[in-house]
Amino acid sequence: MALVIFTSNAMTRSTRSVAASIVVKAFLMITAISMIRTTTAMLPRPEDNDPPDVEQIRRPNFEAAGPSTTTPAVCYSPFHNPEYPLNNAQPGDVRKLADAMAADFAVIRSYFTVARTYYSSYYGVSVTPAAAANGVKLYLGVYMTTEAWYADQVAAAVAAVKQFPDTVVAILVGNENVQPAGPFSARDVADRVVAVRARVKSETGRTVPVGTVQRAAEWLETGDRAAIRDLADACDIIGVNIYPFFDANYDARWPLAIVDGIWAKMLERYPASKLRLTETGFPTAGAPLAATPSNVPSLANAKGYYAAFRDWRPAPGGGGGEAFWFMFFDRSAADDSMGVELEKHFGFFTDRRVSKGSSFPLLLSLQQDPSISYPSATTAPATTTTPPTPVPASSTTAPVSPQPTSNSPAPPVLGTPAPVFGSNVCRVKKVFVGAL
Repeated sequence: MALVIFTSNAMTRSTRSVAASIVVKAFLMITAISMIRTTTAMLPRPEDNDPPDVEQIRRPNFEAAGPSTTTPAVCYSPFHNPEYPLNNAQPGDVRKLADAMAADFAVIRSYFTVARTYYSSYYGVSVTPAAAANGVKLYLGVYMTTEAWYADQVAAAVAAVKQFPDTVVAILVGNENVQPAGPFSARDVADRVVAVRARVKSETGRTVPVGTVQRAAEWLETGDRAAIRDLADACDIIGVNIYPFFDANYDARWPLAIVDGIWAKMLERYPASKLRLTETGFPTAGAPLAATPSNVPSLANAKGYYAAFRDWRPAPGGGGGEAFWFMFFDRSAADDSMGVELEKHFGFFTDRRVSKGSSFPLLLSLQQDPSISYPSATTAPATTTTPPTPVPASSTTAPVSPQPTSNSPAPPVLGTPAPVFGSNVCRVKKVFVGAL
């Protein structure tokens, strides 16, 4: 078993310098809002009537009256488990990985009905059986790479749909990996989305929503704008990751102001029915970043942000669906690949499945809307939903992190409106060590 090191853009956030982006502050209670931009440049916004570069992709329509509410969901990875081959300090045991994932989902099922993964299998061990056995539905990830083992990721996703059709809600191909944030062009990602959809249909006879997850910066500003629009057209699900914690403009009095600002900008470009908040979160420990010293990682602060997240509801007609908290479990204590302590502490539970505190997260039995009804994998009736007119919000280009490579698998003042923020999102590459 040879040890290999690979960098991944899965589950990425930022430890880099975070430039103050956009602040929209309300100075008058009723009559005016002044908008202040703190960035120095922004790429031009594409015109709505620009012709697409590729032919419209034919596929079943999943855009039937987009979600009118949100369902709290959670991101999951087994990397925290001692059984997962991580590095010399955690050599792991792949033979026990299936049981470890089953034990993880036995905990998750008391809190969430839907989880999101970044891979469809880990060292050849499919994640879907563990979720299915515990009644947890999946937004199943397919990790993108140019290497041969990508075929195993696709095969595992197809097999999951075939064997557990009531468990796989959607398939997400790639995560924060489109240029300039990652190594793939928007066309590369779109081609894979289309190919995975076609293969699922061909081999299972079922139709499952397929999409991708990218940063707001790529969806809104950076890269090849025409190609990004084509990528969005190719997707049934448009996932966006948003982390106010990494923004210097974050204000705990209005925890979701940044989320709302970015969401409004997304609604200007894309159908509400396709949009999903695929990552957000707040660390419970670690030192604050130098660029955002006021954003202090702590259990109390994380609980405050989680309480707002749990009750997040976009404006009527503004989409929603599942909204994913990153992460259910902390990273392994043995995982020093990030070089930043706070990156280990985004979980509700520790890496050893120990709860960090009551109501974090809420038990399903205490949630008002613990689940929603999911149809079997099939074609939804085709209707057209017009996105609402969004609240104006400014945006800025996020800093670009190194391209990953892969060798393996105080309460608000009464009467003062909350500020509206832009679409800055920050990230950092992640390095994982494992054995084939």
